[in-house]
Amino acid sequence: MEILFSFAIMVVAISSSGVMSPGPLFAANVVYGLKEGKMSGLKIAMGHTIVELPLIVILGIGSISLEVFPDYRILITLIGAIGLFGFAGFQIKSIFSKNFRTKKIQVKTNFWQEFFLVH
Repeated sequence: MEILFSFAIMVVAISSSGVMSPGPLFAANVVYGLKEGKMSGLKIAMGHTIVELPLIVILGIGSISLEVFPDYRILITLIGAIGLFGFAGFQIKSIFSKNFRTKKIQVKTNFWQEFFLVH
């Protein structure tokens, strides 16, 4: 029970730090909110929940099983670190490649939308 409680606190802390810093999901919410209206936020939230909830459950089960199999903790750590550095390398490589282009999206806004987005 202690492990589950500490895992829940860790999930809340990590999730709130991700929510407070704007990123790609926030930018997508703004763009689609301006295009499609108020229902787009609900659609994005439902899609995000469908993807995120199974991942959190699997991570929770995995963190509990680490206590049962402590011998594999180093192996899992190494595989995870290699994976993270590999994906970071792919991102850096894509930035410096010639195929990397930014796409501008033009959205018509009124004064109040611009005021609340900028300030």
